[in-house]
Amino acid sequence: MSVYFYISISTYLLLKQRSYELSESVSPPKITNEHSNVERNINDSTTLSPRGTSTLQPILSYFSLFIQCLQNPHSSDNPMGLISLCVAENKLCHEMLEERFKKTKGFEGKESFSYDDMSGLLSLKTSMASLVTRKFIHDKYNVKPESLVISSGAASILDHLSFLLASPGEGCMIPTPFYAAFVNDMSVRGQLNILPLNSTLGQPTVSNLEVLWKDSMEKGGMHVIVDEIYALSTFSGDKFTSIIEVLEGNLGNNVHVIWALSKDFGSSGLRVGCLISHNSEVINGLNNVNVFSSVSNPMQLACAEVLGDEKWVDEYLEESNLRLRRAYEVVTGGLRGLGIPYTEAKAGMFVWLDLSSLLPEKSWEGEDALTSLIFEEGGIVLTPGQSQKTSIPGFYRLCFAYNTMESLKVALARLEYVVGVVRERGWVDLDVEEMDEVNEGGVRRRGSSWVGED
Repeated sequence: MSVYFYISISTYLLLKQRSYELSESVSPPKITNEHSNVERNINDSTTLSPRGTSTLQPILSYFSLFIQCLQNPHSSDNPMGLISLCVAENKLCHEMLEERFKKTKGFEGKESFSYDDMSGLLSLKTSMASLVTRKFIHDKYNVKPESLVISSGAASILDHLSFLLASPGEGCMIPTPFYAAFVNDMSVRGQLNILPLNSTLGQPTVSNLEVLWKDSMEKGGMHVIVDEIYALSTFSGDKFTSIIEVLEGNLGNNVHVIWALSKDFGSSGLRVGCLISHNSEVINGLNNVNVFSSVSNPMQLACAEVLGDEKWVDEYLEESNLRLRRAYEVVTGGLRGLGIPYTEAKAGMFVWLDLSSLLPEKSWEGEDALTSLIFEEGGIVLTPGQSQKTSIPGFYRLCFAYNTMESLKVALARLEYVVGVVRERGWVDLDVEEMDEVNEGGVRRRGSSWVGED
């Protein structure tokens, strides 16, 4: 019997979703196991095995554009550089992280240089369990260290769960739109079929979480994976509700929670995440396979020290959410000025845009054309909706915490320019060779409501 997963992201639970009539939908992109068809576009002379060859597929459809942004980033010294708005990473408080981690003592003591429990050091499990108990569920229930496994990021945990909870060819159901890399995380080695779900639950609420839980129990054999990676990035003042609280501290054998430092603590490069599960077989299985993705002892000791510093954690999270709010207001203010519809966010570090009115045609090819135009003429990269398996072309994710405020404002000015030209000329009369009116600061010459820093 096939085993299915629901994956729900904390930000998804905290966003209002727009509703559309069925008549407005077009067929979504076909999603199966994107890494299992090893004969697709593969040279017969490859030196890799069939399963190794499947790893040659790009991680993300827009990955090459992101790499170009890394190679030529915008800055005050490089005003014509590219701006990535496709990375959900919080760089707004890096100076606070750098200052605190420099004080850690990860390399002191023999523990730093020796083998240890591959499921994670007890010190980090204890700090993380305490953090979740205090900040996720507000001390209503107690998360125990033995329920945690530490691994090198949320992606590694998803990869391991794909192996432990399902067999190749079985399915993973994920509400759309979802994080584009989920497909890679659960299919490149787990070989699972990804099944995008257009949610019928309406606005995400705590009661919808309860419906999800009851539905999984009624179907039997279904596991629920809840990714709460944005749990502490709630900048609206609304309280985040963890599935741990919904289930009154008892996850049973079928619910598993993922969290990592990548988002809430702006530390994607540290590669530290955890699984919380009450399934002893899952914990024991992870103790084995996690040898391939365990976190180094010095890094675990450093993270245990930082997360155990409750005063610093509270100060950091308060400042982080304040800065997230400011960046969000800059972006949404710009979008309103441009008349671009978007979904209001209460957490996370991105907004969901509706650029469907700008498409040359209502199709995935039309979305590809708009994505290319925004990049080639605006020098910015948004996350296209097709990569997030939305059912309607023309929607994009804009990440607002990856860049400086200066670069963010320049990106909005560039977006204003591209949108303005398309609206003014339309695609029929559009000559991209004539779209050269952006000055060195990225501000449209013919009068823009957005300007760079003085």
